[in-house]
Order: sequence, then structure tokens, then C-alpha cells
Amino acid sequence: LKESANGIHSLQCESKCIFGISKRPPGLPASPQQINAFFKNSNYMIISAPENRYSWFLFTEVDKVYGKDIPRYTKEDELQLAEEHFGDQLTETTTFKDLYEHRLQTSLVSIKDHVFPRWHYRRIITIGDAAHKLHPISAQGGSGAMETAAFLVSKLVDALQEQDAKGWLTEGEIDAIFTDVQAKRF
Repeated sequence: LKESANGIHSLQCESKCIFGISKRPPGLPASPQQINAFFKNSNYMIISAPENRYSWFLFTEVDKVYGKDIPRYTKEDELQLAEEHFGDQLTETTTFKDLYEHRLQTSLVSIKDHVFPRWHYRRIITIGDAAHKLHPISAQGGSGAMETAAFLVSKLVDALQEQDAKGWLTEGEIDAIFTDVQAKRF
């Protein structure tokens, strides 16, 4: 990650994504499906959903940018990117154009990723995407947040059970737990 002039690590971005929900195009089956399609500088994840729909993601690479230079996109930007990929053959019978033309909802966003160097201050801790945002193609963001939460609660419960009659943790003990959580989950 790039360090900014004020010493804080900036968010970075190396990809963008059109997230979408579409009615099932005729070329895709109504049965449960997950389709992954890989192309040079782009890839797709397509998942069947209830009510004869498909959720899908088109990820494309961009030049790395940081912080306030990370772009926000318009619907016109989305349409231009979509049109550039209309010919991508996702299955033998379906192109990206087929999927996009059946869209119900779409959005083009920059995919930011980061790991902050410090997750806590005194008695406050951040976890999940607030501390360590993973690329959504890994499908591990929610899982990672839950694992960190479970580890944190386990450490707190263990520490409280070891307490004598005072029944609370000192700021130093909490800091040590938070530091351990970050070290183990970083």
C-alpha cells in the first residue's frame, strides 16, 4: 500500500466491477449454476438466484490509483465498459451482451482494497472490511469478518474467565487482546 504524506496508508484500487442482477437469458439453464469465465484483463462470476434470476460480476483491471484519485463511475461509464465486453462468450450459448440486456439492476464501482496498519485504539477496535477489505472475487470478506469477530469474542471471554473478583479488564489487558487479534488475523 502507498503511504500518503500524512503517514496514513491510502486505499488503493487496481480493478473495477459491474455488479448486476439479470433475468435469466434464454441460453442459461434454470437449474442452480455457478459460472466462472476468465479473459485477458477481465473475468466473470455468475451465480443463479431465486425467481429465475442470475447475479453476476464483471471484474476488469485498471491502472493502480490511490485515495482520492480512485474514480467514481457514471451509468455512461458502465454502458461503455459493458459494450466493450458484449462479445465475451460466457458459455457455449450465452455472451455477456445476453446477460447485460436482461439486467434488472447494475452498478459500476471501483474495487478498493486495503489493510489498515492499526485496527484499534484504546477500547475501540474495527474488524472486517473496516480494517481489512478483501477483493470481492475471493468471496471471503464476510467469512473473514466473522472469523475475526469469533476470534475476538473468544479472546475476550477467555480473559474475563481468568479475572478475579474485579470482573472487568484493564485498558492494558484490552489493548493486549486487540493487538493479538490483529496479529493473528492480519
